[in-house]
Parts: sequence; C-alpha cells; structure tokens
Amino acid sequence: QKTAYEIKECDWSSDVCSSDLYRQCLCGTILLLTIASHHGGSLTHGENSLSWPKTSMPAKIFSTEELLAQPAYAAVIQPIFDQRCVSCHGEQKSKGKLRMDTMENFLKGGDSGSCIDPANAEKSLLGSRISLPVEDDDHMPPDGRPQLSESQLAVLRWWLDAGAPTDKTLGELKPTEEMLAAIKSSLATPASKGEDKK
Repeated sequence: QKTAYEIKECDWSSDVCSSDLYRQCLCGTILLLTIASHHGGSLTHGENSLSWPKTSMPAKIFSTEELLAQPAYAAVIQPIFDQRCVSCHGEQKSKGKLRMDTMENFLKGGDSGSCIDPANAEKSLLGSRISLPVEDDDHMPPDGRPQLSESQLAVLRWWLDAGAPTDKTLGELKPTEEMLAAIKSSLATPASKGEDKK
C-alpha cells in the first residue's frame, strides 16, 4: 500500500509527463499548420506568397536616347508582366496553362488560346481582359490582386495598338513624348507592398 507521499509523488510525475506531451503536441500542431498554410498560400496566390517581401533593386534610369534603343518587349512589356502577372502565370503556378514569365511562353498562349492577335491586338485576349471593369470575373489582374498602374495600362494599350511587336526597339515604334513619359513612369512603378515580383 502506497503512502500519501508516494501517491502525491506519482501524481506529480504524471502531471509532468502530461505537460511535456501537451507541449510536444502543441509544437507539432503549430509546425504542421505553418507548413500547410505556406503550401496553401502558394497554391492560391503563387509561390512565396507568405514569404517576407524582397527588397527590389531600384529601376535603372535611362536617358531618352538610351530608352529608345531598348527592345520594347524585353525592356518595357516583360517587366510589367513580371510585376503584375507572373505570380499567377509563371513557372510555379500557371492559371489556365498560361505562362507570362518569358516571351516564348507568353506567345504560346494558354487554355483560352493566344493572348495576342497581331492583326487586331487591341481586341485580343490580353487587350480585352485588362480593359474590363475590375469587378468583372474575367478582368486581369483579378480583383484583390495588385492592379496595373495608369502608366502600365497606357503602355500595354499602346504596345497592343502597335501590333504587339516582340522584335522592335522603342525607337522603331516611334512613341510620342506623352508615351515616353508613360513608359518612364511604368519602369519606375514599384512593386506593391508584400508582392514578390517573380
């Protein structure tokens, strides 16, 4: 028969074991929730959606002469896609099987076909989607995601109106002074807070 002291000692040891088990289970649950939340966020919002914001490199400032010598698609259009589209249409996540992380992938199109029609680029899939009201289900970028700035929207429409060329310099497209200002503004547009550019 156990003494009162032995019974008390046994109960105390049992409490300690229960407390240790509780702490281990709690830590395990928190770890599993963290992993599941990260993967769930990546599936829904793109890779690294729950990571700390990265420090963006400052945009390179071109003189007008230097800017006109730049390839229009690579220097101006792709950076817009990188900022506003690639999180949902990139290597890690490609909604509608559309990727916009490279010119080659962009030109392939996705489930809905080609994004651009050089013969009528302004009314192509890209042109129509960016022009829809934000609340429209087909508007791109979708509601709740960082939207195109006014200058980015103007530049994309100008490029589409020019036939969406991928092999011409800005100088060959002869932008007006107003459009040059929009292009410079677009290049200087910072990524939204917490947004991973790529």
